[in-house]
Amino acid sequence: MGKTYSAVLDGIDSLPVEVEADVSRGLPSFQIVGLPDSTVSESKARIRSAIKNSGIEFPNKRITVNLSPAGIRKRGAGLDLAIALAILQAAGHVEHFPQKTAWIAELALTGELRPVPAALRLTQAFCIDEWHHVVVSKHQHDAEWLPNPKIWLSADNLRQILAWFQEKIQLSSPDVLAPIQSFSSNNDFSHIHGLDWAKRGLEIAASGRMHTLLIGPPGSGKTTLAQQAVSIFPSLSMSQAQEVISIHRAYSREINNSLMAPVVQPHHSCSVAAMIGGGKPIYPGEATFAHHGILILDELLEFPSTTLQALREPLVEGTIRLARGNGVKLLPAQFTLIATTNPCPCGEYGFGECSCTSQQREKYWKAVRGPLLDRFDLCISVGRQTYKENDAYTIETSKTIQKRIVKARELLDKNIQIPWEKTTKKLLDKWAEQLRFSYRAVLSVQKVAHIIALLEQSSSIHHSILEEAISYRNTSIR
Repeated sequence: MGKTYSAVLDGIDSLPVEVEADVSRGLPSFQIVGLPDSTVSESKARIRSAIKNSGIEFPNKRITVNLSPAGIRKRGAGLDLAIALAILQAAGHVEHFPQKTAWIAELALTGELRPVPAALRLTQAFCIDEWHHVVVSKHQHDAEWLPNPKIWLSADNLRQILAWFQEKIQLSSPDVLAPIQSFSSNNDFSHIHGLDWAKRGLEIAASGRMHTLLIGPPGSGKTTLAQQAVSIFPSLSMSQAQEVISIHRAYSREINNSLMAPVVQPHHSCSVAAMIGGGKPIYPGEATFAHHGILILDELLEFPSTTLQALREPLVEGTIRLARGNGVKLLPAQFTLIATTNPCPCGEYGFGECSCTSQQREKYWKAVRGPLLDRFDLCISVGRQTYKENDAYTIETSKTIQKRIVKARELLDKNIQIPWEKTTKKLLDKWAEQLRFSYRAVLSVQKVAHIIALLEQSSSIHHSILEEAISYRNTSIR
């Protein structure tokens, strides 16, 4: 018997797999059991050729490989190396086999080890003290995102691994590159002249990780503001960046090797499954790929109503719960939503001469009426400005704004509470009744007021802070 260890993805989680191989007398055959998918089943041809081309005789016997746990579908080519080594161990070609070592690599027909896109995610199953090493391809990158980069050992081919077993060579850990921490100079609020009111709102949103809706006529700068907002968001922690990059690369999504918050901007034709995930096997949606970052929904009201309504729970809970016949999968979705929209079909209501009827406006807003709209903490008006108006405003760089946001988040994470003035609290109750705020809306206003107080380093929440917080509800436009 031969026994090795590897891992597969179960949803987006890493699942350790025990690979058992039995080489016995009988008619020559090669069978893999334990619910392998077509990729794993096809590995038989790759493994046979890789072993032969590595100068080792392939066992001309009855070979049975079991992948445990047997009740979960095994997908991907990352099991190739573990299966090959289990067979060689069972056939007696390996005498000294390392303990508590996992193997994640695809095999070429020549015996060369090829990188696996999901290796960073798969390694999470073995980042605990009892596991000594995970052996990967020499061309596998991303070791800098591991809690312990030395857990990875890399090899060029199968022959190198066999030489390591015989203590003829030592496998080395891959080179670790320092993550990029700076933002692109092309993304900076200083490039946007004017719109100070909207910039201020996005500063509050970034400080409190609050969902924001930008409303304005065509050409007012809503989309530009949303896309440049990432420049004021603080850098991710190493653990957050590791989680983000491992998810993106597990599903071959392009992402920079940096600590910058991810930005995802799906097209408005996005379906429910594309937004929150789905399929068999489960594939994450855009909301999960925006985890710890920004989800931009440009032209919000053009999205299908069913797609938008599917976001209601993730906006509050930060997770997506997908129930299937074989169980429930939880997908992370702690993103900040920044959406943009015109106020009406013609785009001029509240900002210019509107040609739409009240019925047309009502129908236009139907997709996001009610509970979904109530989940936006800030609703910001973005009006057109002339060149003369733009020149009158102070230009502030994203770096300056980001420093204030970092400081506010530090205070927020420390759970610093700022007291309300008694008269201000009574005023909030009065306005909430007049404007018919829901309980969620009142909590949202309180949260926004608290963030403003932190940004201004105020000792209490007074009238002017409450007035600013209330103004971001913008009920007149909706």
